[in-house]
Amino acid sequence: YTEPYFSLVLISDEQTAFKFNFAYAFYGFSFSPYTLGLESSSGYAVNDFRGNTTYLSVGFSYIHYFRMR
Repeated sequence: YTEPYFSLVLISDEQTAFKFNFAYAFYGFSFSPYTLGLESSSGYAVNDFRGNTTYLSVGFSYIHYFRMR
């Protein structure tokens, strides 16, 4: 398992920031419907399941820090 992860944080002021996240994960196994407990390939060809499992994750978040006095 390897997941390169990139995050960009844009600070608006002392208490507010915006965050953009990008990640691409590589797993060391291939996916199949049998992994989920399904008994059929649901219309997909067997060749469609031969590659390694990967996924792309894109995210956005708003962060606000509350002052504790």
